[in-house]
Amino acid sequence: MGIKIKIFMDNGKEYIIESKTLSKFEARIYNEMALGARVLANGMRHFELIDGKEAWINPSHISSFEIVEETVRKNADLENIRNSPYYNPDMELLKF
Repeated sequence: MGIKIKIFMDNGKEYIIESKTLSKFEARIYNEMALGARVLANGMRHFELIDGKEAWINPSHISSFEIVEETVRKNADLENIRNSPYYNPDMELLKF
């Protein structure tokens, strides 16, 4: 369960990885700076690709990334979601 992310490098290479959340992926490639600023980390990071291979990627050479596929839990507890103070009933009416 998670998301598949395609990473595009400055040199034209592309990698597809899987991460539990976008936040966890971003935490691996960004360094937090003062006043909330973020910069791409300049150092090698280990990633497991979806085809079972491994890659060492320097985030400072990432030109962009995109979410390729998002897996949603089919057995989500909708009752708890609807009782949450952050629940917006208008979002259920939207079709994506």
